[in-house]
Amino acid sequence: MSNIDWSMLVTKEMKDAAAAKALFEQKTQVEDAWRARELEIVARQLEAIEEDEAEETPPDLLPGTRKQWLKYRGQVSNWKAGADRFPDQAGRPVRPM
Repeated sequence: MSNIDWSMLVTKEMKDAAAAKALFEQKTQVEDAWRARELEIVARQLEAIEEDEAEETPPDLLPGTRKQWLKYRGQVSNWKAGADRFPDQAGRPVRPM
């Protein structure tokens, strides 16, 4: 008769999977915070473009057209779990230049 409780068995694969999941969740939090900050920047840039069109160029106006910033907003909004290369920072959308 065995005193081993096999339901308590934890394999290396199980440990590796748990570590990978924890790392993914940590990176996801970082990327979610980045996405929120970028969406605030996009909103401000769209306002700045409107001000510039009214011939009141704001000091915080960044390069890029309205169309480029709208496209970027869509890309940033879609940068979340399930997106290609998420949460790899190298895969992040790039701001208009």
